[in-house]
Amino acid sequence: MENCNTILLIYHHVQETQIIKKTVEFGNFTCICAETCMNAKELCKNNFPDVILCEIAAARNDGKSLFHYIRSQRPQTIINILLPENNKELILEAMSYGINNYLIQPLTPSDIGQYLTNINQALRTIPQSNIVNTITTFKHYTKTLGNSLFTVYETTEGLMKDMNPALSYCYIGIHLGLEELLINAIEHGNLNISYDEKSRAIEDGTFDNLLTSRLNDSKYACRKVTVAFNQVPEYDEWIISDEGDGFDIRTIPTVMDDESLKKLHGRGIQITKFQFDEIEYSEDGKTVRVRKYVHIC
Repeated sequence: MENCNTILLIYHHVQETQIIKKTVEFGNFTCICAETCMNAKELCKNNFPDVILCEIAAARNDGKSLFHYIRSQRPQTIINILLPENNKELILEAMSYGINNYLIQPLTPSDIGQYLTNINQALRTIPQSNIVNTITTFKHYTKTLGNSLFTVYETTEGLMKDMNPALSYCYIGIHLGLEELLINAIEHGNLNISYDEKSRAIEDGTFDNLLTSRLNDSKYACRKVTVAFNQVPEYDEWIISDEGDGFDIRTIPTVMDDESLKKLHGRGIQITKFQFDEIEYSEDGKTVRVRKYVHIC
């Protein structure tokens, strides 16, 4: 695993493994294959991959132990689960492993190509060497904000002031990710503006009117967004909760297509996935937890 761009594929179907392996290698990654998490752990004893693609069937057998081991040794490794279908229970199970993302199979070469492009962008922002951690104490507090989008930047700025200095290399990414999550919590959560409603309003030039209408509606006006910040020597963590009706986390896209990339909105969750080491949604979609690990020397 001398190549700095290495993907560890944990998959037991030999034929499909070879297809994925060839596509990954065509994308200028080194691809190492293992049939089980136990085999994968042996491969990782001395060298750790940049990315892990693990099918959920393999993750059920010692996956949590493997991922915990890798996180403790190399927190910047990007861990993704492969799911056989877009199923709510499977998605919740996958997120419970503390992964970065999940992908729905079957994956076309185009899907994998787009995925590798996103991964390359993420890897360029992640330092490959350890950074000295100066935080030795624990910190926890909670902030509450209303539904005004004007408060999002100020709230994010306040949160960033308490971020571990060892994470300064990804300041912009974390700032952007937190802003996106707070905006989503207000617009799609508390104000109950759906993706389609926002799309139509933006196209019609009426989004400001839609926003004002919801802000003046007593059903939504008094709802709050809560942000809990947890800091320990190993990581910084943010937990964002809204008071909306929730959403089906199965609707979160796993691969960005060309049409999605052209839109001026709807990219927030995708952007966020690549700013944090872990992202986990509650079953009802009202709460999201994101975590960034510190590279401890």
